[in-house]
Amino acid sequence: MNNLSNESRVMLFTHNDLDGIGCEIVGKLAFDNIEVKNTRNPQDASNEVEAFINAGRHKSFDAIFITDISITEQVADMVDDLDANEMLKFYLLDHHKTAEDLNKRVWAEVEVNGVIGLNSGTNMFYEYLRHEGFFKTEIYRDAIQVFVEKVRRYDCWEWKTRYDDLEAGALNQLFWLLGRNVFTSKMVRKFKTNGFFSVSEGSWLEMLDSIDRAILDIDNHKKELYVKMKERQMKTIEFLGNQVGVVFAEQYISELGNELSERNPHLKYIMLIDMGGNKVSLRTIHDDINLGTEVAKRFGGGGHAKASGFVFDESLVKHSVNLITEVGIVSKLRKFVDKFSK
Repeated sequence: MNNLSNESRVMLFTHNDLDGIGCEIVGKLAFDNIEVKNTRNPQDASNEVEAFINAGRHKSFDAIFITDISITEQVADMVDDLDANEMLKFYLLDHHKTAEDLNKRVWAEVEVNGVIGLNSGTNMFYEYLRHEGFFKTEIYRDAIQVFVEKVRRYDCWEWKTRYDDLEAGALNQLFWLLGRNVFTSKMVRKFKTNGFFSVSEGSWLEMLDSIDRAILDIDNHKKELYVKMKERQMKTIEFLGNQVGVVFAEQYISELGNELSERNPHLKYIMLIDMGGNKVSLRTIHDDINLGTEVAKRFGGGGHAKASGFVFDESLVKHSVNLITEVGIVSKLRKFVDKFSK
């Protein structure tokens, strides 16, 4: 892929977590004309890319990036079957081991490990664009390197296991609190209004402002209470030959999963079920299991060794609601019969 400039028309398919949004922020800093589609999982990404190609939209873009997420072999074949000039507009950058089979495609790069540690989608996209000549002279060039590294540390969990980098954790926390649109626009604006000497000892001083920190303080207290509540609610089951902790949760997924795993080391991993989001997240502190390849991939998902997940169909939610309703009705009928039979 050559001759990219800030005026190039770019399409970006990326994940919807902090790492995927980090790619979006990097892309919006590099390109003035970029369209972004966030996806929850490889199947969603595949559906979006397939529809994009079938509609012929790839012809009107100078470059199409797929970052921090993979696509199915069938959709990869669709890319390969395009005219050579159109095919070479595509570039996939991913770091999940479950996607390594895509490396046989000339337009795909899946690398779990990088120069200084585990890769993230954000640092792979940033390094690719740097190689293409971007981010060389901007005032914020030092700040963006710090931001990219914070995202990498969080996504690979090195913020906790290697660096004790609370700023990286706070960055992810702020992302979920503000939401994608507000967080993205706020970070892009901070970069573009960034001044000289804003980076000191590996920290971007303007990354979190006083309002951000006030929001984080309030949320930290809420998170502590949430973790305690969910630990009381957690059930232990045997699943795929292992003792697993299961809890229904839709907030603080990574922090909750890792905290519960640390507090309950006898459990192989923690399964966090988000019924509203139709997804299951898996977290562990143990080194003798790969959640991405041994568990998530079996259900059409993927991810890392210690953090992965998969989605389930809407029909399962409807079935669960019906089952709960039926059980509730039966229980009430029994109580009614027992009351009048005495």
